[in-house]
Amino acid sequence: YDKYDIPKNKKIISVIGRLAYDKGQKTMISFLKFLPEEIILLNVGSGPKLEEWKEFAKVQGVDKRVIFTGRVPENDFVYMYNVSDLVIYLSEFKPHEGGALPLVLIEASSCEKPIIASNEDGAAEAVKEGFNGLVVPARDREIITDKIKYLFSNPSLLKQMGKNGREYVKENFSFEIFRKKQEIILK
Repeated sequence: YDKYDIPKNKKIISVIGRLAYDKGQKTMISFLKFLPEEIILLNVGSGPKLEEWKEFAKVQGVDKRVIFTGRVPENDFVYMYNVSDLVIYLSEFKPHEGGALPLVLIEASSCEKPIIASNEDGAAEAVKEGFNGLVVPARDREIITDKIKYLFSNPSLLKQMGKNGREYVKENFSFEIFRKKQEIILK
């Protein structure tokens, strides 16, 4: 996996998703300068905003701390989760818009990665606050950067949230649970 040039001696926050509208990619680029130097941002995905956000990282002065993987083969996603220390999804919507539960957060939790999700859509459903991750206001720099610093300064908590995430997924998002919920809905 040297093809992604992901350093092993850094703390890695990942944002995973198509770069078409902001799922936290641009937001985290702008917040990166307020986080310790050892933290880098891994943007996994491709899309029409890729070049714009690469340029934005340069303008923000953090381009050396941001990795853009471009499109990643499906077989590499487990690696992307496992190389991450924290997965963040900060979707933002205009009035009368919204999103469902992002699969990215369920997959991250399955790989024992703590998650941070915004409170503006279904992303918060993936989080049991303080157990497997945190829910934050989508664009509040101070709250988000403080929460990230707190988690990275407490490695045992970060690790425990990851382990808890796997259990949370098993208990709430397994195929068996999904099937039972569908049976209830369809009756």
